[in-house]
Amino acid sequence: TIYDNLNDSQPSKILTQEELWEIETNFEQKEILWASVVKNSETLRIMLVEAGLEIPPWLGRVDSNEQMIEMLQELEQDKEDLIESLNIEIQEWKKIGLNIEFIESSDTSLWEKSEDLETLRPLAGTANILLESIELLDSSIDNERIEEIRESIIHDWHNPDAMQFETNEIEKISRRQERHLAMLFQRAEDLSIDVSKSNKWTLAEFENKIYDAEINRDRDEEKEANRRRILEKKAKEKPVNVVTKPNKIKIQQSNNNIIEENYWIENTTADGKKFYFNKQTKESTWKKPTFMPINEVKSVQIVEEIEQSVVHIENEEVEEILEETPDENQESESENQSSISNEEEQYLKNYLGIIGKDPLIIESSRPRDLRIQRLLRLIPLIESEFNNDERLELANTLEPLMKNIEKWVRVRSEHRRCWESSEGLIAQMDRLQNILNDVPGPGIQLPIGFDDRPLPKTKQGIIREIENISNDGLVSVSGGIKAL
Repeated sequence: TIYDNLNDSQPSKILTQEELWEIETNFEQKEILWASVVKNSETLRIMLVEAGLEIPPWLGRVDSNEQMIEMLQELEQDKEDLIESLNIEIQEWKKIGLNIEFIESSDTSLWEKSEDLETLRPLAGTANILLESIELLDSSIDNERIEEIRESIIHDWHNPDAMQFETNEIEKISRRQERHLAMLFQRAEDLSIDVSKSNKWTLAEFENKIYDAEINRDRDEEKEANRRRILEKKAKEKPVNVVTKPNKIKIQQSNNNIIEENYWIENTTADGKKFYFNKQTKESTWKKPTFMPINEVKSVQIVEEIEQSVVHIENEEVEEILEETPDENQESESENQSSISNEEEQYLKNYLGIIGKDPLIIESSRPRDLRIQRLLRLIPLIESEFNNDERLELANTLEPLMKNIEKWVRVRSEHRRCWESSEGLIAQMDRLQNILNDVPGPGIQLPIGFDDRPLPKTKQGIIREIENISNDGLVSVSGGIKAL
């Protein structure tokens, strides 16, 4: 070959035109090959470093050019597949509402972005589950908080701590709504409300139906039915102690067979009102029976005792409502213990006498002073939004109002001999309200009902409302009471 001739030790000779052309052509091919090797080796080295792969020892050698070209093609194909896969996954996250701006604006390499997405993938799955869980919550009563949680998940879904916090918040709201729904069903049963279509009601609609039923219920009829029930029970347990000479009245038909034998007795209550009692059938009535012998009778106090029993039982209705809260209150109490660690920090619940109970269940159980109803609805917000020191500060702000309400209740309760200093303010108020319901005449100043005003959306809103209630909620101890 020409190279053999060049290396030959023989004396040089003049090359022909053909020989010179062959040498020039070979040099051009070698230059092209070498340029290709340099370019391919540099490109392959960059791609291997980006992908975090090991650099092979043959990289950069002329005789490995074909091998480098083959590896470059494989890496390019892998890169295209990876880009397509990442784009599909990112678009899926975008469809469910997750914020992906930080991914799209990232200037990291494709392979680094792929590693980041490996970390983000389980968080995106968790965020999707949480968004689906939010759809199962009833937004008719917790809409503001639910929307806050939704926005937090959408924007902070890549933060594990934020996701854990929102998971706990969703669980709390879900449990609270379940307990609230159970309470509404119990109240509906007590009020004889048809709940056959309740699966289509929101909690707010359910509350409105309870509210309407409470407003429209005939309390006089309920009290009269309760009195009749107690009269019958009392008559069976404690027969009327009278001094009388009863006559047996025998009613006979034409066949001279005895049909029944009545033992009717006329008695007089302590206030002079007459009533009639059958010793055999245990029947009591204010109207004089058709067949009744009038005999020598002494005054008795049985009706007065029965009326006192009825009042006592009505007063105990409040305690029954407070005691019949669901077992889930133990779970609620354990949640509160994580945020409120001692009795001082539970000032509001302790003062109201509802430690370990759900304030929302207590609030919706019956109409009462709207200031107290408002505080019962604010307590869950205070416990979830404020730390221990902030809760103590709010409690100090509310202390004058609480003492004002307690004094108002105590003055009237002591006058009616129904004050129990060992009980919480809720039980004291409800007992007094039961007694005042029987007092004739109009009331003034103090509104009674259910709180249906929107709750504040922010911590500052809660603080302002607490301050307003404390400043504007004080009433004269000599003021009256009004049912809405």
